[in-house]
Amino acid sequence: LPLYLDEGIYIYWAYLFSLDPSYAYVSMQDGKTPLFVWLIALLNPLFNNLLLSARLISVTASSVTLICWLIIGSKILAPKNLWIIFIFFLISPFNALISRLGFMDSLLGAFGSLSLLTFFLMRETVLKKQLPFSLGLAVLTGIFLGLAFLTKTTARIFLAAELILGGLMVVEYLKNKKIKRAIITLFS
Repeated sequence: LPLYLDEGIYIYWAYLFSLDPSYAYVSMQDGKTPLFVWLIALLNPLFNNLLLSARLISVTASSVTLICWLIIGSKILAPKNLWIIFIFFLISPFNALISRLGFMDSLLGAFGSLSLLTFFLMRETVLKKQLPFSLGLAVLTGIFLGLAFLTKTTARIFLAAELILGGLMVVEYLKNKKIKRAIITLFS
């Protein structure tokens, strides 16, 4: 595929950063967060091709997203129905168009999916082991959300989703008259 739309500017920024580290935040002048550009520049010595580096990051991130959704789906659906997630992922316009190109969106999807996955795992751990809180998984969720924000500022949607899911956990605890757990979950 030829160079497409924003790929050119991301590659140019990565090229500048690879020449001179003082250009690490050059993407911020255009209102773009720098993580994707940094990753392209870091992979450049391996491939000596910035376009290949950008597209490899996107394809790898899309694969991580698919794996995350399959794991989340295995917690919600019966294992024999996981093919539904796989088919929807393959035929989605986002995956068909964006994940092959060197755009930030695939990396955003991967970090957002990882944050949702760790949130689901945290919820499962808390419910199974009767713990009030799982610090390790909470920290991982925060790290993945932070990386998502460093990738693109539209990561707010993942934060909103996790706040809503956390609120549902609090409501679930209150229904079961577990006030102490509800308070711990609310402030964590």
